[in-house]
Amino acid sequence: MKQNFWKKSGQCFTFFSLLFLCFTSNTFSQINYKGIWQGYITAQSSYNSGYALHIEDQTGDLITGTAYIYRNEDPLQFDGILDFIGTVNQKSSKLTELVILKEKMPNDVLKLCIKYMGLEFIQKDSTDFLTGKWTGSLINNSPCTPGNVYLRRYNSKMVKDLEPIPAEILQAILADKSNSVNFLETKLAKPIIINVKNNVLKLEIRDYLREDNDTVSIYLNRRPLLQKIGIFKKPYKQNFRLDKNSELNELVLYAENLGLVPPNTSNLTVWDGKIKHNITIRSSKEISAVIYLRYVPDGP
Repeated sequence: MKQNFWKKSGQCFTFFSLLFLCFTSNTFSQINYKGIWQGYITAQSSYNSGYALHIEDQTGDLITGTAYIYRNEDPLQFDGILDFIGTVNQKSSKLTELVILKEKMPNDVLKLCIKYMGLEFIQKDSTDFLTGKWTGSLINNSPCTPGNVYLRRYNSKMVKDLEPIPAEILQAILADKSNSVNFLETKLAKPIIINVKNNVLKLEIRDYLREDNDTVSIYLNRRPLLQKIGIFKKPYKQNFRLDKNSELNELVLYAENLGLVPPNTSNLTVWDGKIKHNITIRSSKEISAVIYLRYVPDGP
C-alpha cells in the first residue's frame, strides 16, 4: 500500500519592498492542522499498523490531541490510545506521544511504543497529507525500531487506498468534542511555555507567601518526577534531564492537597544554566498546572 506524495515549493521574493508582505504572510497564514488524520505507520518494513491522529486543539504553533493505533490482521492484532503534544511551523510539525491511555495487546510481552514524529504537510489534488518518520521507545526506555508515517486528512467520502478507521475508534473520535486534556482526574490548564537552552535543568519549588502544608507531585511527560513533596519556604531542589528527541517536554504540577488556604500555590524556578525562569503556579483538585519546556539549544 503506497501513496504518491510530493511538495510544491514556493519562493518568497527578497526585494526590500516585499519583505513586509512576506513576513506578514508567513506570520498569519499558518496551516490549520486541526481535525482527524487517517493512515498508517510502518515498522521494520514488515507490517503496517493503522494510525489516526485527532488534533483537537491548535493554539499558535502548539497542537494537542489523541493518537489511535490499531491492527486487526493476524497474527498480530492490537490497539491503543495515546495523548500527544506538538509544534507546527508552516508545512512541518513535530509530535510527541506522552502517555498510553489504553493498550490492548495479544500478550504480555508486546508493548506499545511512545513515538516522536517529524511530519511534513503536503497538498495534492486538494487533499492534505502528513508524511514523515518516527522514532520511539517503550515505557522502560528501550528503543523501538523506527519507521515511516503516512496520513491523510480524514474525509468520510474519500477512503480509497486506505483501510477504514475501525467503527469503534471512529465513533470515539467523533464523540470527543472536548478541547481539554485530562490527567489524574483533573483538567490540564493552558500551558505556560518556557524556552530552555540546555537539556539538563535544575528545578526549585517553594511555597508562595507563607507555608500552609501544600503537597504536590510533578510529572515529566506524564511520568513521575517528584511525588508527594511538601512545599515550604526552603526550596526543594531537583535536577532532571529533558528528552532530546522531543522539541517539547511537559511538566504537570498536580495538587495532592490544597493546604490550609486553597488553591495550592507555589513558586517554581527552572534554571537551564543560563537563564532562571520564575513562575507562580496554581493548582486545584480540578485543574493541574502545565509547563511546556521548549528545547531550543544555541548553535547548530
